Amino acid sequence: MNLRTALSTMAVATVIASPALADMKIVQVTTIKNPAQEQMLKKLSPEQRAEAAKHGMGAPIHSTTYVSGSHTRVDTTEMTTLSDTSTKTIYMLNNETHQYSKTNLSSPGGPGSLNAGVQKTAKTKMILGHLTTLYHLTMSAGQAGTMAADVWAAGDIPQPPTPPLGGPAAAIAAAMRKIKGLPLLVVMHANSPYGEFTITSTIKSISNGPIAASTFKIPAGYKPAPAGAGVGRPRMFGGQ
Repeated sequence: MNLRTALSTMAVATVIASPALADMKIVQVTTIKNPAQEQMLKKLSPEQRAEAAKHGMGAPIHSTTYVSGSHTRVDTTEMTTLSDTSTKTIYMLNNETHQYSKTNLSSPGGPGSLNAGVQKTAKTKMILGHLTTLYHLTMSAGQAGTMAADVWAAGDIPQPPTPPLGGPAAAIAAAMRKIKGLPLLVVMHANSPYGEFTITSTIKSISNGPIAASTFKIPAGYKPAPAGAGVGRPRMFGGQ
């Protein structure tokens, strides 16, 4: 499993299905540290580094999640993800090309080769005014590498919904169901053929208030990606 797959899997699998929620907006920042990547970036021109930053290399990844009922929207600079548990669909929107792809998750398939487990600890701390509990999440994908994450979850905030997942995300989803509440801080250490990575995801703010239904619609001007192009296609979800 490559880094992009790991990040995407973690991003989606940490918003596991729960009962219908009040409208909620979540702002999050993710940073990635990898010595080999840092050395590579030093050899690039400023223009190349700016382009790499759009893909989460050498710069923080800012994301905003909107939740309303069965709908979830996740925005980053490059991509937008729209999911609906009632229709079991995910739309991946490329905000640069204004193209999108649709994935049907009615038959997502199994967890594949990824194994994941979770262990609750007695450690707690306050984050954003919420009492969080530390969970240890471990993942193994054979020769593709291993990952271990410290997950600080707020038990008083339910996790947003997501459609049924397959592929690597299914294994993480099963483990995440054992975690009570919304993860406010995740620190993941990964060993892969690309070296060691430390990935830190921090929720910066959570707010409640009505969210317009149009937030979860495909914006005007976006067109379906050409057949076979796979723009934003989340293969790790086991979609068709």
